[in-house]
Amino acid sequence: MVDAVRKLGYYPNDLARSLLSERTNNIGVIVPDLSNPHYPAVMIGLEEIASRHSYSVILHTTDEQPEKLATYLKSLASKRVDGVVLAAGGTDPDEESLRAIADMRMPAVVVGRYTDTRFPTVESNNHLAGKLAAEHLRQLGHRRIGILTGPPESSSSADRTEGAIAFLTSNGAPVDESLVVGGDYLAESGYLAARQLLGLAGPPTALIAATDRMAAGAMAAAHDLGLSLPDQLSIVGYDNIDIAQYLRPALTTISLPDKLMGRMAMTKLHELINGRAVEHHSVLDVQLIVRASTSPAS
Repeated sequence: MVDAVRKLGYYPNDLARSLLSERTNNIGVIVPDLSNPHYPAVMIGLEEIASRHSYSVILHTTDEQPEKLATYLKSLASKRVDGVVLAAGGTDPDEESLRAIADMRMPAVVVGRYTDTRFPTVESNNHLAGKLAAEHLRQLGHRRIGILTGPPESSSSADRTEGAIAFLTSNGAPVDESLVVGGDYLAESGYLAARQLLGLAGPPTALIAATDRMAAGAMAAAHDLGLSLPDQLSIVGYDNIDIAQYLRPALTTISLPDKLMGRMAMTKLHELINGRAVEHHSVLDVQLIVRASTSPAS
């Protein structure tokens, strides 16, 4: 029988099989920005578990546009995917999209920080990330510390900023409002924000950036202003993307477990698809990686 199947070149028909089982073995994944190295790393972890359980992944990227998210959710529903992983990133998913996921009545898991509690989540500890960056700089003697934040609608950025400010305030270095400048996670916004802060009459001696890309932009701004890193300015990033170790000076940063986040999210989704309960909210620790971009305050 097996030989006959091989000779005929028979392969199982996925469509027919899905009609019988009411499963397609397809899952949808929606991310906000594939140019951000964090999301490909999450995808590597997610794909590892998806492959183990024979799922095919349908990937969409929204480019941070809410209308695209709504469109892709409808498309995934029409394809009868078994479940959805939604990566929350620069901004939280809008209410309309969250309601659309709930209305689909299909399993869904969110990767990253978001304020809604309808769906199981896997996120890194953003509050701890801010605290670790601030603590490191205070231990080096810095008191006037600038913070380059992400978009105002990003709850993950807000958590990191809150963690840093809370630690600094309780450890003798309250943050002046003029030292907190917003950006959009990209290098150009880090460059512009750093130029603004370093142009103050009393500039900071250290900066905490919302992402490594913003930190790279801040390093370029310091270079253009003739400042020596880290002798005249210390900088801490967030993400620990591959290029961070190759910047000069190599970037001190906060490392988050991207691949583990992807693996945990896909594991949760697989359990939900099979009708099993999962931990609703998983928060993973982050780690300070000390490199050459920080030094004692002069």
